[in-house]
Amino acid sequence: MATFRPPIPDGEAVSVRTFEPATVSRQRKLEIANELRKYFAEVDAARGPVSKAEAEDIITEGMRSVRPGYRPHQ
Repeated sequence: MATFRPPIPDGEAVSVRTFEPATVSRQRKLEIANELRKYFAEVDAARGPVSKAEAEDIITEGMRSVRPGYRPHQ
């Protein structure tokens, strides 16, 4: 599946940085993943039901908070 990548407008730049990945043991990664699963299960249990349209609106709003020009695929 092809991904659409719009051209970079004049006056904008792209920079690339490398980083050293954190050294976290496999055991600790599993512990963190389990803690996150538990946390999200608690969040899901506490929230009320929403329609598919409401869920899409919430996701779109979240995306726009970090990417103001974000437009969902239609």
